[in-house]
Amino acid sequence: MTLSALSQDGPLLPPSGTQGGIVVVANDFGQSILAAIRDVKDCVTHVGEQVAQLDDRVTLLGDRVTLLEDRVTLLEDRLGGVEQCVADLKICHGKSEKTLEGLCGKMDLFAKQMECHGAKLNRTDDSIKDILNYFKEANQRFKEANNRHDNLCDNALNTALRLKSLDDSLDQIATRLDTIVGATDTGFKTTLEKINDSDERVYREYDTLSSIKSQLIDMFAIVSRLINDTVTGEAEIICPIPLPNGQPMPVTGFPRTIQELANLSELRKFGSMYGVEGPAEMLLYNLAVHLGVRFLVEEIEAQLANA
Repeated sequence: MTLSALSQDGPLLPPSGTQGGIVVVANDFGQSILAAIRDVKDCVTHVGEQVAQLDDRVTLLGDRVTLLEDRVTLLEDRLGGVEQCVADLKICHGKSEKTLEGLCGKMDLFAKQMECHGAKLNRTDDSIKDILNYFKEANQRFKEANNRHDNLCDNALNTALRLKSLDDSLDQIATRLDTIVGATDTGFKTTLEKINDSDERVYREYDTLSSIKSQLIDMFAIVSRLINDTVTGEAEIICPIPLPNGQPMPVTGFPRTIQELANLSELRKFGSMYGVEGPAEMLLYNLAVHLGVRFLVEEIEAQLANA
């Protein structure tokens, strides 16, 4: 029972006429005071515990404040480093501006050099066009020689047909030799003379084609030597191959490397007409050998063998 409870139950004195009630009330009042004291003690203990917890929290906050102070000091140090980096970057920026100015000057010089190289390449392109035109004329000559060879083959075929017809006639003549020996002998001699004349014409055309073959092989050998001299740097030479006007063809300004020469589209196109491809270093050589051997050796010998 608390003091508040006692005050609510009424007066502390017993009613009149009761003598022992005073002791009972006094005892209950004492018990109430002890209970109140215990309650106060519990409250004080609880408050002490909370004060201890607050003290721990204050200590923890103090540690955190110390840690924050350390971080602030570290940030101040880093800020000083950043300021130093900014100063260094300003110095580097000044140096970079000077370097860019130097590079701009070099780029201007490089642009002028490229203009000079472009002019040289234009002159080289003109020289290559002259060579390609000469190759086209040579190709036309090849075609004419091939046509003459085809005509010779046709003549040889016709001669073979006539020989077969003559052979058939000889079989018929053989049955009549007893009666017409004289006439048959005269006709046979005339036929042999015609055959000999045809053979002589074939041999003369063959000699002409052989001479053309030698000349073309020599021409491509000269072109090959010209290319080799160009690769080794000896480009200031005069090509002995004559132009259509009969004058020697100058090759000043010829490409410095085989790759520059072989990468030109017109030269690639001319090579592809005959199925000639491959590494750039071998394009012209293969083209020369291919044309010479194909038109003047293999086909002529094959046609003559068939004839």
